[in-house]
Amino acid sequence: MISGYFVSGRHHSIGQRNEQRRNCHFDASRPHVLIDTCCRYEVYSGTGRIPDDVARHLYRVAAGLESELLGENAILGQVRKSYLEAAARFSLGSSMNRLFQGAIHTGKRVRSETGISSGAMSCGELTVELMKRSGFNFRSSTVAVIGVNALTSSILRFLRDEGAERFYLSNRHYDKAEAAAREFGGTAVDFAVRSEILPKADACIVAARAPHYLVCPGDLPGDGHRILIFDLSVPRNVDPAVSSVSGVRLLDLEDIEKAASDNEKSREEAAMKAEDIIEDELQKLRKWEEHSQAAAA
Repeated sequence: MISGYFVSGRHHSIGQRNEQRRNCHFDASRPHVLIDTCCRYEVYSGTGRIPDDVARHLYRVAAGLESELLGENAILGQVRKSYLEAAARFSLGSSMNRLFQGAIHTGKRVRSETGISSGAMSCGELTVELMKRSGFNFRSSTVAVIGVNALTSSILRFLRDEGAERFYLSNRHYDKAEAAAREFGGTAVDFAVRSEILPKADACIVAARAPHYLVCPGDLPGDGHRILIFDLSVPRNVDPAVSSVSGVRLLDLEDIEKAASDNEKSREEAAMKAEDIIEDELQKLRKWEEHSQAAAA
């Protein structure tokens, strides 16, 4: 039987996500599909029968209905990428393959038939939107990024669109920071001295997903230097105590999720249509299962 373990920002607080990720233990050497993003940690494993709750959940994930940002597009690509990586590594079995292929098809159909993604803002877009709301001056300010990955790369693209030009980029693997510096402009900084860029930055975006804090109160000057810090990591990579340092404003994924909630109200009607499409596709999955069982009898 196919089983699933689900932790996501839509249903769990950051603290709950941290705890449940730590408590999720599975044999990584056995066939499975892992969807691991800043806002989601899901493991699908096993063979044979596909339970209704597992199938419906994955179809809703691919459709963007389980995201903090209702209808967001990034999750469909993340589901596809996770599935293809698992399929290249393991022999997943016919049920797992059919489950994920059906979910990806459903995600595409929902977006093309309902318009649910129209006006939806990704985590990267919302980060930049919150910077705008704070009065951030993109053209004259310096942005530090700790953790170079798909999320921060998307944020860098949005920042450039807003006119930002000065970046410090730091990553545990220095070559990734150098590559990002070549692509977006800016300066690569060795991870060991990442705290040295904070007094020079007007904003800092942290999304390294390290198992411990990467930015602590002692890393900041404490002299009133104004800096906007985004902690987009699970587990948290910025010590919440930095918010008490003079001049620091700290935002995290819960602030992103609140902005997403405001953004999604206009897409609620499209979400209802998406639910109908999901039920239609689930019926097709059930017919496939019945046919497969009959053929095997």
